[in-house]
Amino acid sequence: MPQQVLVKLELPEDLERLQLPRGVSERLHGLLDRQDRGEELTREERREAEGLVDLAEFLSLLKLRAQHATYEATVENGQIKLSEPAHLPENARVYVVVTGAEEAPKPFVGSPHLAHPEKARDFLKEVAPGSAPGIIRQG
Repeated sequence: MPQQVLVKLELPEDLERLQLPRGVSERLHGLLDRQDRGEELTREERREAEGLVDLAEFLSLLKLRAQHATYEATVENGQIKLSEPAHLPENARVYVVVTGAEEAPKPFVGSPHLAHPEKARDFLKEVAPGSAPGIIRQG
């Protein structure tokens, strides 16, 4: 049976810092460039490159997830109360997903139509050239 593990991480406020250090990134690119040129990497170099690619992908995923946070909350007296304190930027846009509540029916707004389409000719109008604005002659 799959297990779920909750890991709490302190992420840097500047998410651009959430990446491979320059020296490590240069090493990875050097290995990948050699491979692209057709040079055969040793077994150790291949394992190193694969591990660095995995680490770079993991950091990218962390950065992506850090840009969107999920908090658990309850509604008390019409107010949303977070289970844990959260430091959100002022005027941050948030979305609330309510679980276990009945969704209110959406109103139906249909397109206008004639009750008797065969009488559509009764509604023909003609705008007379040179007439005063708002004056319409019935056709």
